[in-house]
Amino acid sequence: MAQLADITITSGNELEDTTIYVPMTTRIIILTIIDILATGLTLEQGPAIEKQLIKIKHSLDSTKV
Repeated sequence: MAQLADITITSGNELEDTTIYVPMTTRIIILTIIDILATGLTLEQGPAIEKQLIKIKHSLDSTKV
């Protein structure tokens, strides 16, 4: 997929040995990348997505302890 993309974002997994486990640094980098992409997509949608975000937030209320 990276070969087809105009821009690639790597997780830095080449810096750590991931053959046995996924190190914490790589996990945090991957989660950060996902957050950045999700935020960018949401901002791109503008105010039109606000109702959907409120609906998602309320649907998660029952999962709180």
